[in-house]
Amino acid sequence: MSLNLALHEKCSRILGIVESFVKGVSEKSILVGVVIKADMGIDNLIVARVTAGKMDTTEKIIMCNELDIDNINLLKLKGYDISLYNVIELNRVAEETS
Repeated sequence: MSLNLALHEKCSRILGIVESFVKGVSEKSILVGVVIKADMGIDNLIVARVTAGKMDTTEKIIMCNELDIDNINLLKLKGYDISLYNVIELNRVAEETS
């Protein structure tokens, strides 16, 4: 699989996803995705909730890609496991969002 990044184009976008989770406070974690254009302008904001210790983060990230946001060239994650080992299936995300 090859990845062609065209970050010099005006329409290029990066989707950065972070999460907020405090153990013992809630079973849910909040994911926030920000779509940033190449000119550093914010294009979109996405908020989702995932269950700590479950395997639903991959689905939520794939759903973010289905929100009619064109030209997302790069996905930036803090890590591949969040919310008490809610593992993100990176190969599946790549396949379904390409």
